[in-house]
Amino acid sequence: MTASNGDMPLPKIGLILLFLVGAGAMLTAPQHVSIAETRSAQVCDLYIDSAVIKSVPVADTERRRNRGLSGREDAGPGMWFEFDADSRPSFWMKDTKMALSVAFISAEGHITEILDMEPGSLTKVRPQQPVRYALEVSQGNFGALGINVGNTVNFRACSVVEDSGDE
Repeated sequence: MTASNGDMPLPKIGLILLFLVGAGAMLTAPQHVSIAETRSAQVCDLYIDSAVIKSVPVADTERRRNRGLSGREDAGPGMWFEFDADSRPSFWMKDTKMALSVAFISAEGHITEILDMEPGSLTKVRPQQPVRYALEVSQGNFGALGINVGNTVNFRACSVVEDSGDE
């Protein structure tokens, strides 16, 4: 026997509330969501002030962060890097075939720096201050989208997809 509230049994109400709370959690500005399954990956639509960048792959594991966009012919929509804590990560362009720009982003979602990087360069690029996130895109894309230092990543809409194995 299940307890009920009117016509709906309480367990169903609990499931509905759990779903609504979970859906509400997805509506917050930058949040860390790690995908434990090795064959699953995350892609996000990023809303940066008035700009939108769609279907950006997320590098949320050490392996994905180390690989980044290296070895690819095209940067596509770029790559969103998530770190477990505020840090000063270094980026380099070994085995990267296209010029990129990296935006360093605070835990609150504020873009603190944007730096350009050249293909194949072994020079390490680091933010001046600790950050929680970074976003790499093809060089020139931040300017084309009107994204600058001081802008804010306001919202991320993420989904889990089957990993292409190209991590």
